[in-house]
Amino acid sequence: MATVSVVFGNWHGKQPVMSGRNQSEAITSSGASQTSSNTGTTSDDCVEVATSGGAVWVTVDGTTAAAGTGFLLPDGTTRTFDAGFGTVVKVIDA
Repeated sequence: MATVSVVFGNWHGKQPVMSGRNQSEAITSSGASQTSSNTGTTSDDCVEVATSGGAVWVTVDGTTAAAGTGFLLPDGTTRTFDAGFGTVVKVIDA
């Protein structure tokens, strides 16, 4: 079980980092797919996902998170994905 931070926002125009946070939440992962309650809006162009306390599998394309599918985030890592209107993050324990 990990705590997964999900932050929707905007890319920095000149650096490969998020420059502004529009909405954020923490999800507690488990052996079942968990879905973010926040979704991408027209103001969002990226979503940053970070994990603490365990590795997780992540999907951002609307599919259910499952072991071996999507992106593996090892414990203590952060990854930024393209996002837009309707983007949903789903996570499951690795």
